[in-house]
Amino acid sequence: MKKQIMATVIAVAVLVLIVVTAYAAIVGAKKEGMIEYIGAQKDVFKTGKAASVVSLEDLAGHKGLYAVGPIDGLDGEITVFDSQPYIT
Repeated sequence: MKKQIMATVIAVAVLVLIVVTAYAAIVGAKKEGMIEYIGAQKDVFKTGKAASVVSLEDLAGHKGLYAVGPIDGLDGEITVFDSQPYIT
């Protein structure tokens, strides 16, 4: 009986350790390789607001950056391909 209880306690402890380790790995993960959305294009269509949200200066120095967005006032589009901006 005591062996069965001890085996159950050990199994629960190992399970808790695995869950805590997995949680720590997820929470501590780097953001590298993740996709982030900045701004809200839906606001342009809902409110008509077409002011700039992010400047190209804010994005300078970010390696491996890819982005697409309108120019302030919807006067064109900015495409950023591998950190190089192209304005049309």
